Amino acid sequence: MTTFFRVVGLVARRRRLLAAAIGCSFGVALFQTVSLGALVPFFDTLFRGDRSHAVGRILEAFGERGQSLSTWLDQHFFSDTFRALVTISILLVVFVLLKGIAQFFQELATGALAHRTTRDLGDDLYGRLLDQPFRFVEGQGGASLASRFAVDLDQIAEGVKSLFSKAFLEPLKAVGALLLVFALNPTLAALSLIVFPLLVLGFLGIGRKVKRGARRVLDSRANLLSLIQEGLRGLRVVKAFGAERHERRRFAAENESLYRKQMRIIAADAVVSPLMELVGTLAIAACTIVGGRFVVRGEMSPGEFITFYVGLVAVYDPIRRFGNTFNRLQASGAAAERVFEILDRPTGRADRPDAVDAAPLRESVEFEDVHFAYATGRDVLGGVSFRVERGERVALVGLSGAGKSTLVNLLLGFETPARGRILVDGVALDRIRLSSWRAQLGLVTQDVLLFNDTVIGNVAYGVEPPDRARVEAACRAAHADAFVEQLPQRYDTTIGENGSTLSGGQRQRIALARALYRDPSILVLDEATSAVDRESDARILEALVEEGRKRTVLVIAHRESTLVACDRVLRLEDGRIVEVGSVDELVRGRLP
Repeated sequence: MTTFFRVVGLVARRRRLLAAAIGCSFGVALFQTVSLGALVPFFDTLFRGDRSHAVGRILEAFGERGQSLSTWLDQHFFSDTFRALVTISILLVVFVLLKGIAQFFQELATGALAHRTTRDLGDDLYGRLLDQPFRFVEGQGGASLASRFAVDLDQIAEGVKSLFSKAFLEPLKAVGALLLVFALNPTLAALSLIVFPLLVLGFLGIGRKVKRGARRVLDSRANLLSLIQEGLRGLRVVKAFGAERHERRRFAAENESLYRKQMRIIAADAVVSPLMELVGTLAIAACTIVGGRFVVRGEMSPGEFITFYVGLVAVYDPIRRFGNTFNRLQASGAAAERVFEILDRPTGRADRPDAVDAAPLRESVEFEDVHFAYATGRDVLGGVSFRVERGERVALVGLSGAGKSTLVNLLLGFETPARGRILVDGVALDRIRLSSWRAQLGLVTQDVLLFNDTVIGNVAYGVEPPDRARVEAACRAAHADAFVEQLPQRYDTTIGENGSTLSGGQRQRIALARALYRDPSILVLDEATSAVDRESDARILEALVEEGRKRTVLVIAHRESTLVACDRVLRLEDGRIVEVGSVDELVRGRLP
């Protein structure tokens, strides 16, 4: 529950809404208690015809003024027994109406508190995920992280609503009813409290089981979402290998596991109400027996006895509801733990206090004895050193795993060298503000990611508002303008999820236009043409030749056609540069 209290701290920032929710909760408890108290004069008037007793019960706390008011009311509203019953009945209806109004606004304020809090948590959570290193995000899996938004935040919202609509309100109602029964008969009221320690122990024991079970359910739901995502994303492979039955079995097994975990929580939750009902009935039965003797002896009026009985039910009913609410709070606490696991993670590389902004490249980018290793421990790069001059076009070639993409990740600041350094115009990269450095870079990768947005939205991604003229110029430079002009709404055409309405080559050219729109000092092409047809490759090559005259270009490629446009080629092997030369000297005829 400690983590859930952090959520409560976020709720407390909404002071007005919180005050409204708490104030309305007090209103609900107050009007319920007053409604119960009005039963005493009602039943005494009904059974004994004691109209003066009825008025006295209502106004005895007001002293002489109350007595004067009591006389006036007796004359106008309690002049006979029937009129007294009508008056008290009308008061009961008014109190219940006021309670209903207070409860309506209490639930409204509580709902707003819950969803504003989870809205803020969602904003923070997404922002923190964007700041995390690639390795963490990829290791967690998209479905597992998405479940924090799709499931955990909803669970937290339910917890906040339960806290203020039930966990806070129900004890208030129980306290109000308890004060009433103590006012009617302290001895009987004290007798009814004997079972309270048993209830508290039961709550705590069941609550711990629910919290553990809720965490398992949330993890299992994340696994199920991951299976769905994998199966649908790889549907072509599933069908090609005839693995539909295999995928169904995997899904059914995880779904069955989720079902069993959910049933354990349901069983624990289902125990609460019968347990509370049994304990409460025992207490009420004992008080009824003892109270009956008080009535026989004349120590309690029938109205007091009946109201005491109803009041005791009003004490135990909120406690019964609180038991189920306590379990919901435990489940919400498990969800909060999963969310705060992400929020409490440190971000990726933070800028140094003395970091400087990057300017457009003036001289060179240099890798100086750079070493790097992933978690496996084996060096991916073992002392790489090379220099790329401003305006130069350099290609990196080598077998898969040689370290080419790792060099790009280091250049973009996605990873940090274990040893050595990267210099930009003689300044170490770790002394440059990352956001300003990345603004100087344009990246195009083999696996293009486009958004379900217009051509303009994709090319000018992250820029508000986009410059249409620059978008069109970038598309012309990337040789994408010809096919864009053929789209139904030209540059305002929505291209579908990941550009599903475009061919592979068209997607690559939109990605290249997106990189050029930024007018970067350095253009990085990471296997950008390896998965496209020859015509698209030729188009991209043309763009590379034209743009290469204006900016520095770093290319990772296998196709010889792409390498022709480069000034130098560096061949990597096992994390080291083993050969450097021109295309003619080094690469033709023996590409790795």
